[in-house]
Amino acid sequence: MDALLLILDLFWRFFVIGLTTFGGGAAMIPVIQDLIVEKGGFISNDLFMQVIAVAESTPGPIAVNTATFVGNHALMSLTGNSFLGIIGGITSTLAVVLPSFIIIYLIAALGTKIIKSKGVQMAFLGLNPAVIGLIGAVGVNIALDSTFKKPDDAEVNFSFEWFDWRALFIIVILVCFYTLSPRGKKPILIILLSAFLGYMLYGVFNKEILGY
Repeated sequence: MDALLLILDLFWRFFVIGLTTFGGGAAMIPVIQDLIVEKGGFISNDLFMQVIAVAESTPGPIAVNTATFVGNHALMSLTGNSFLGIIGGITSTLAVVLPSFIIIYLIAALGTKIIKSKGVQMAFLGLNPAVIGLIGAVGVNIALDSTFKKPDDAEVNFSFEWFDWRALFIIVILVCFYTLSPRGKKPILIILLSAFLGYMLYGVFNKEILGY
């Protein structure tokens, strides 16, 4: 019964995410973080940041990748049953894409006139700045969460003790590479460079500093 309630809860949360978010996967991140991490408690914020990194680095929409992982992880954590984990992943994935499917189907059924209508076009003009703001907020939040790694059991909201200079260094290098290098606009190169820097700073050099 608990597993069924969790499946229904996941379905509803991801359906709301898919229904109320405009602007693509990046714009969904703060909504997913609010409904799944902060209010739902399905995964920790640190794990969510890792999921975002993996979802952005693998093929497919970030919302679909995230929904699949969260659904699988939530059911596996509750029941320890891998089959129910698969059911959770499928359920969450279907829920997040279902609103878009319904909306596109209605638009196709009603014809393109509804898209070309003046009212809809004016609404889109209003949505564009909101989408830009959401994506910008996502970038700032991820940068802060990566640079200041807040422990799950922290009693305060912010502390300079959490500052991670390596994360800031990687962010600066990637921004410089993107803006200054003629090849910086290629996502695969940015992903490979960030993976290399992470391996060196958190793996090789970190072991040398700590002595193991």
